[in-house]
Parts: sequence; C-alpha cells; structure tokens
Amino acid sequence: MSDTATPLSRPVDVGTLTPTGTVLNIEASPEERAALAADLGVLSVEKLSATLAVTRWRRSGLKAVGTLDAEVTQACGVTLEPVPETVHEEIEARFLPEGEGGLPKPAPELDIGHDETDPPEPFTGKSVDLGALVVEHLALGLDPYPRKAGIDYVVIADEEEGAEADEDVVASATSPFSVLKALKGQQPDGKD
Repeated sequence: MSDTATPLSRPVDVGTLTPTGTVLNIEASPEERAALAADLGVLSVEKLSATLAVTRWRRSGLKAVGTLDAEVTQACGVTLEPVPETVHEEIEARFLPEGEGGLPKPAPELDIGHDETDPPEPFTGKSVDLGALVVEHLALGLDPYPRKAGIDYVVIADEEEGAEADEDVVASATSPFSVLKALKGQQPDGKD
C-alpha cells in the first residue's frame, strides 16, 4: 500500500487482531464521498460501503476478504451528461511487513496471470489502511469510458479547414472506422 494520503482512511493495527479476526464495516461519510469524487475525477459518489473479514495472515500479516458497493455518477465521455453507475467489487488482499516472507525491498514488478493469486502487498509500520484498499478497488471498478444510454459516438466536422460534414457519410456510418474509410480518398484541398 502506498504511503500517500487517501480520502477514505481506515487503518487496522495488525498486532491487535485476534486469531479469529474481525469484521470491518466501512461506510463513507458525506465529506469522505465528496473528497473521493474529487480524487477519482467523477461528478459524485452517492454511496460507498464495504464489508471486510479481516484476519491475521501468517505470523505478522493481514488478510482482508469482502465486497464493496458504490453508487457513482460520472460524466458521459461523449455528451458530458451525468451517467449513474453501480459498482460492486470483490476484494481479497494479503499484506506482509516490508522485507518479510521473501518480499524484497522494494518489491519488483511481477507478471501475474488472471487466474493466479496476487502476491502479498508490503506495508510499513504496525497497521494497514483498509480504506485505501477499498478506494483502489472502487477506482478499478469504475467504467473507464462512461456513456449515456443510446450514445455511440459523435462525428464532428472540422470547421477550421472549411470541411462540411458529408451527411451521407455521417448517416451511413456504423463505426468510426467507416467514417475514416470514407474520408481516406479525399485530398487536403477538398478534391477527391
């Protein structure tokens, strides 16, 4: 976990965990949701909650397993209109103190297959910020290209070159590549 500040902080002291562990319920406050929206570059975060089963892992590590649920509003990538989004993510992470368990300092970049378990993340000090873990999973769960329902793409004519949109090309286009194909034969001076 990085040492940078996060808008949602819930540190868990690894030394206080019992062998049976604990359940950590996280509910973001209105102030935390506003800070998360600014941090993630979305219009708003209406709801964010997570439930994590937190147990000791190995001798001095921690394991967190659970889910997060969020209601977020992003701007449509085409029209900039608000697009509501529901995010549900499964969370499973393991942490070990830095330099323990064969983890080198700093940990090298690893190539992990999609069906393999992630290696444990190193942490420094005595606690792990599980709020930061939830924020990471929320960021990963967001649609990177939010679009309002029914919006595919928009063809924009270049007014600077004096180009006028060819209505037949725009009307018949089923993909951005068909527009490019139609324009491929045109010369910069407007001649075919």
